[in-house]
Amino acid sequence: MRTLTQPIKYLYSMTFIKYTFFGVLVLFLVGCQGDASSKSTSTNSKIEAPDMTQVTAHAKGLCECATPMLQLKEQLEQYKKEGNLEKLQEILEKSSELGEQQGICQDALEAKFGKFDKADSSHIQVLKTICPTLAASYTAGSKEKD
Repeated sequence: MRTLTQPIKYLYSMTFIKYTFFGVLVLFLVGCQGDASSKSTSTNSKIEAPDMTQVTAHAKGLCECATPMLQLKEQLEQYKKEGNLEKLQEILEKSSELGEQQGICQDALEAKFGKFDKADSSHIQVLKTICPTLAASYTAGSKEKD
């Protein structure tokens, strides 16, 4: 017959094993995390110092992608002021098609250059010189998120 002390000794020994295993696991993860952080710093340095010729090319591409939609937006504002509902309906029908084309174009640019960093003031400054209307819409969009 078992005594009461045998299960308690067993529990204490299992607890000891669990804590030992947990401690070793934590040490292992901390050791691995040091390696990952050194790798991520080197990749972050590439992101922090982008090639400005690529940023310029990306900005030009974004402007080309967005120009039809930006022109459509200007027409929309004009027809809205005039109260021309018929033309507004035509523009709304075109906007979905142009939106899809713009999305495809921007996806291709993103595949080539990566994401355009709208938060980086130097990137926005380049975009302002190339395509001021698009830069203004990006700036307005970031203000709305804040």
